[in-house]
Amino acid sequence: MIHIAVKANSPLALPSYHFVSNEIETLDYIPGSAFRGAVAYKLGEELGYDSPKFKEIFINGKVKFGNLYLLREGQAYPIPKSAKSCKYKDGFRGHGVIDFLLPTVKFMLAKDASVLPVSCPICEAPFDTFSGFYTKGGKRVEPTKRLITRTSIDERTLTAREGFLYSMEVIEEDQEFYGILDGDLLVIENGEIKYENTTILRKRETLWVGLGKTRGLGNIKITEIENLESIFPPELVLSAVEKRFSKFQEKSSPLNIKGFSITLYSDAIIMDKFMRYKSCIDEQYLREEFDLDNVKLICAFNSMRAILGWNTAWGLPKEKELAIEKGSTFFFSCAAEGKNLIGTLERIETEGIGLRREEGFGRVFVCDPFHIENLPQDWEV
Repeated sequence: MIHIAVKANSPLALPSYHFVSNEIETLDYIPGSAFRGAVAYKLGEELGYDSPKFKEIFINGKVKFGNLYLLREGQAYPIPKSAKSCKYKDGFRGHGVIDFLLPTVKFMLAKDASVLPVSCPICEAPFDTFSGFYTKGGKRVEPTKRLITRTSIDERTLTAREGFLYSMEVIEEDQEFYGILDGDLLVIENGEIKYENTTILRKRETLWVGLGKTRGLGNIKITEIENLESIFPPELVLSAVEKRFSKFQEKSSPLNIKGFSITLYSDAIIMDKFMRYKSCIDEQYLREEFDLDNVKLICAFNSMRAILGWNTAWGLPKEKELAIEKGSTFFFSCAAEGKNLIGTLERIETEGIGLRREEGFGRVFVCDPFHIENLPQDWEV
């Protein structure tokens, strides 16, 4: 697993959907699909799009390109959708953040609404959803953005086209983002990432992502390349899955059941056998994909969003997909723990879930410590 850090040399416009108004919003991160497309264009020009190596990397999906999230005061992670905070003074440094996953599981089992926090413990204001990205230092972060105004050009007169003025939201330049490249045959040599002696990326190399590339937008530079066992901090590395699972059992002891959580680190595209999009990860999916039996979905905090994109090679828009949004969280009860269960959970975290994993979709946390580090103050162990 190779850690990549990039710096925005120019504003970035990364729309999340096909816009229908005169204002185009941007995502808060660089999607793995956009980063992968930029690398594919570069390698296609160097190797040829019919090159066996090119096909192996991009058609056969031998290399996975992760999303690039903000790098500010540490690495940023999606906030789980089970998090809530004070409606009027939210945040870790406001009136605090409370994770509702285990309290909701307790409510689902006991059918007792009194176990759910109803208001801010400091000012008694109602709770509201708390979303975005956070650092392990306990701070919510978001990229700095601004609006730029553009006008469409009339191809006949080469002047501004009347009635076609629009605004575009962009991520400002000079901000850094990080992500991963994952593949069995990837190595780092002299500041270069190579796949079977074919250089994929070089440190200080520039790429172009998103909209407006012909107008100076979307330029990024590779600033850092290094090997990592995991992009997660030490308490989240794969070797610690068993330790995380054990801590989860300690904090969930009031529930009188064993269980584990799965939290999406990136959007996940999952279909059933009838090619219908699934809105949640359930026990049937875990059984069919990972042979994980004796588990039951107890509760879920999830939402869906449309995934759209542009295929530069074909010059056509990609097919619309529906994905379970990053930060979505699921709690499963399990009959008993053991090496088979821990091994399967490690496999889920290593391989990811769903479709288009080579584009950064389907990465997960198992037993994310966020859920037990932000419990209500009166939670009894």
